[in-house]
Amino acid sequence: MKKFSDYLVESKKQYEFKVRFAGPTSPNQMDLLEMSLSKYELISSSKGRTTPIQENPLFFPQIQNCEITTYDVVLQYPVTATILQKYLAETFGISETHILVTSATEPFEELISPIKKEKAYEPLLTTEKMEDADPNAQRKVGTNRVMDLLKELEKCNSEKDPIENTKPVIGANNE
Repeated sequence: MKKFSDYLVESKKQYEFKVRFAGPTSPNQMDLLEMSLSKYELISSSKGRTTPIQENPLFFPQIQNCEITTYDVVLQYPVTATILQKYLAETFGISETHILVTSATEPFEELISPIKKEKAYEPLLTTEKMEDADPNAQRKVGTNRVMDLLKELEKCNSEKDPIENTKPVIGANNE
């Protein structure tokens, strides 16, 4: 039977974040970032990737004509993206509108990351299931089906009792 300490050692989690800065960066920004993240037991960090200057950056719509520098960091100590963002804004002495921290597992990050295609797209019409389909299926849908339904309704109306079809209209002159 395993000891409790063995379970603790096995259960170490890592917390991945993307830290984005808007505007120009200083040469020692990477060192300052690593030093400030040591509080949260920094495991690894990537070298900053800088985008070209954009008129309306994707992550900072309120700021115009700036470049974005992105760092991927992995922490061992659990922290939320909001708290980390506030802490880094205070540490760097910049406004919170010029820094964005997001978790790597957020849906927004999944949307902007490149899509990994596992297999090539194959149209459903060429699959075996579609080959077994009814060849006359098109006649049962669309405009053809509407016409068939109208014919059925006409037939049903003609089969009804003619006395039921001649009910007086309310508000008409009944003389």
